[in-house]
Amino acid sequence: MIRPSAQAISHLIFAAQQERDHLVLIHEAVGEDWPDGFDANDIPLYDILIKYLEEAKLDQKQELDLSGKSLAFVLLPLPAYVQENRKRLSSAELEELKLLYSHLPGQPGPGNQFLE
Repeated sequence: MIRPSAQAISHLIFAAQQERDHLVLIHEAVGEDWPDGFDANDIPLYDILIKYLEEAKLDQKQELDLSGKSLAFVLLPLPAYVQENRKRLSSAELEELKLLYSHLPGQPGPGNQFLE
């Protein structure tokens, strides 16, 4: 369970969309000859998560019921998203995304270094 602000949910949506689009491009390029670490079956999972996040934002949910693989799929794209958009993020947004990322199993606590 994570508790992102509406603005953070928007960032999670954009990050998930970018990751999904990246996976689609890889799949289009390689077809069924998947490289190591790539699974085209992740694409529809991102579609489901994006829809869930969009609905949560519209419903103004205070908590997102995510755990396990769904939590990982939402949070794993954050470092690349932040790196790409760092100049447009306020320090408050950056801190919240850093805190959210710390919920990913195996990551250090709120002071994690993924954005440094």
